[in-house]
Amino acid sequence: MEPIYTAENCRFAYQLRWALALFWREPALWDTWLQVLAPAAEQDGVRILRHDQAEPNVSRFLLSTRAGV
Repeated sequence: MEPIYTAENCRFAYQLRWALALFWREPALWDTWLQVLAPAAEQDGVRILRHDQAEPNVSRFLLSTRAGV
């Protein structure tokens, strides 16, 4: 007997949301790094929903991925 529901024939109806903080050794001076990072991350199935520069050397991100990632 084969399973009816498999990873190939199902799509998840939700996203996983998670947070990430990066601590820079020196404050980020390059203004366009986020515009370069976002498309690169999406190629790996990670979407940057929000970025907050909490302090000059702390970046906080709200990210989303699908369950398979």
